[in-house]
Amino acid sequence: MNRLRHIKQDKTKGIIYLHSMPGKKEDLQEFMKHINVLNVSRIFCLTHKREIEQYSPHYLDAVYYGHYDSINITYCPCPDFGIPQKEKDLIIYEKAIHEAYNTLKGSNILIHCQGGIGRTGTFAVILLRQIGFSFEDALKLTNSAGSNPGNHEQLNFAENYKIAPR
Repeated sequence: MNRLRHIKQDKTKGIIYLHSMPGKKEDLQEFMKHINVLNVSRIFCLTHKREIEQYSPHYLDAVYYGHYDSINITYCPCPDFGIPQKEKDLIIYEKAIHEAYNTLKGSNILIHCQGGIGRTGTFAVILLRQIGFSFEDALKLTNSAGSNPGNHEQLNFAENYKIAPR
């Protein structure tokens, strides 16, 4: 579990954990037990199902069902090294940000993509902005936890994303 990181912030009751795809580099069942002990109630999965099938096929069932035991999974796929492009994908992304924000009011969450860096970092920066951090502070906090928007497209998306009223 050495790749499981968290963002140090105190504006929410819940903790934001960051990681690569569950089951990619560790036993899926052991990992899920570990995050259950950490009181993670929801996972935000940013990888496409074809990536999950390639790197963690046992995790794919959980994504299809929307949960693994008591841990809920929100599926919000983004292209590798990219951002949501289609309007329907942007709507799904916006709903996921809103759901993460609301979940953090009382529970811990886990955000992941395949490697736990670019898409994870982009989502985390936007979520921190939604919580109330400036873009610069959100980027610093996310970088300190080992993730960040992976390229200029993701960075611009994170900076210019329209934050919903709280």
